[in-house]
Amino acid sequence: MESLDYYSTSNTLNTFMTALFGAAAGVVAVISALIGIALYLLLAYAYYRMAKNRELPHAWTAWIPIAQLYLLGMLIDRRVYFGSAKISNAHVLLPIGFILVPAVAFIPIIGYLYGVAYTIYAFAAHYRLYRLYGTSNQALVFLILSIIFPVTEPFFVFALRNKPSVEYQTYF
Repeated sequence: MESLDYYSTSNTLNTFMTALFGAAAGVVAVISALIGIALYLLLAYAYYRMAKNRELPHAWTAWIPIAQLYLLGMLIDRRVYFGSAKISNAHVLLPIGFILVPAVAFIPIIGYLYGVAYTIYAFAAHYRLYRLYGTSNQALVFLILSIIFPVTEPFFVFALRNKPSVEYQTYF
């Protein structure tokens, strides 16, 4: 008769628990990936519809990750406002700025400051998008919720996808 000692039973249980935890982590990873892909497709479709409604060239760039930022710049009429200051060429600055974030991230202080500046610029671009296609109150709420809960951005853009772009006056 074979005897079971404490260590062999414990080792078997440990192996089983490790496998169980690994399987659970794998399931969570797959579900998270599927949700991320679904949200990306929702956002891409919304940008695509907005571009088609405005008859912008290259609406198909909505489906390409970094090129999507080019389209965002086109949707906001190539400009971002900071109070009364206007920064033009958003269709160029958004994608190139995004590409440069990891490139300069390793430079002490400058990398951090650049990352913060780009994030603020991207938030201003999203505010302009929300403001062009919605009301000022709606734009502010959408922006704040998009900052706190980034998962909401695709839903907000999707909700605005069929609305006309209406230029607004900046007062500062």
